[in-house]
Amino acid sequence: MLVGWFSCFLPIPFQMVPGLMLCIWVGANVPLTLAVIWVSNPLTIPVMFYATYRLGAWLLGVQSNVTTISLSWDWLSSQLGAIWQPLILGSLVAGTTLGLISFASVRLYWRWRVNREWARRRARQR
Repeated sequence: MLVGWFSCFLPIPFQMVPGLMLCIWVGANVPLTLAVIWVSNPLTIPVMFYATYRLGAWLLGVQSNVTTISLSWDWLSSQLGAIWQPLILGSLVAGTTLGLISFASVRLYWRWRVNREWARRRARQR
């Protein structure tokens, strides 16, 4: 989950490639990682990246001066100089935060399930 959410928020094309490499490097679950990365799909990417841009601008204390957004290479190439720092910072913070929260949540859930199963086994043995 951690690798998946972190990679999901990377503001680059083909997020699955670095996600897969990172997943193999740390020994994470490949199918789960790829499934989480696909949360960022063509429908959700504009909203996610606008939110991470706003987060990054807020963290940097920079005024958000983007008035219009157009999903085109022309718009991106003309605005990249103004948005790259807040976008990257916001994306890294959001991906790391959601990754750590999901990692901790899965670990806590797993621990709860194991303890519950052990309690059931002990109750059956009595």
